[in-house]
Amino acid sequence: MIHVEMNFGEKEKDILVDLSLEDSRQKKFQKTIRIILIPLSIFVILCGLFASDPPLVIIGLVILLLVLFALKPYQKFVIKTALNRMDSKMTSGIRIYDINEEGITIKSELGEGQTNWNGFISSGEKENYIWIRRIDNQMILIEKNNLSSEELEELNGYLANIEE
Repeated sequence: MIHVEMNFGEKEKDILVDLSLEDSRQKKFQKTIRIILIPLSIFVILCGLFASDPPLVIIGLVILLLVLFALKPYQKFVIKTALNRMDSKMTSGIRIYDINEEGITIKSELGEGQTNWNGFISSGEKENYIWIRRIDNQMILIEKNNLSSEELEELNGYLANIEE
């Protein structure tokens, strides 16, 4: 059994925000927005050019630039704002993970719960963290520095059984 205690702070929140932006649903949303707004902005620019309407051209260019360069930063801003509005008990503090062959038990100041291994859908690594995604899209972050080499090997054995 692996026992891990982590203190969630701003760095862990940033990792979770980055992971959520890399999620396939977020990427699909970004792609859909681009598919809709890029042709629309080009249409607005062309209409402005044919109608000799400089403000319309400027609006089209602004939309195009925002879609190309500001969509992901805007999504990041929205997610961080939502996290900051949540009760701090939900997004920070001590988390205790007990990991064994049945699954992961999570303890925090809000309570305790267990997720069996069949309740996880994917896992991976980002920076110095191992992340594990549950079926409900919630994430578990475990800092590698909190694990011994034997514990890391045991955890990787459990994670290898998660179907992706």
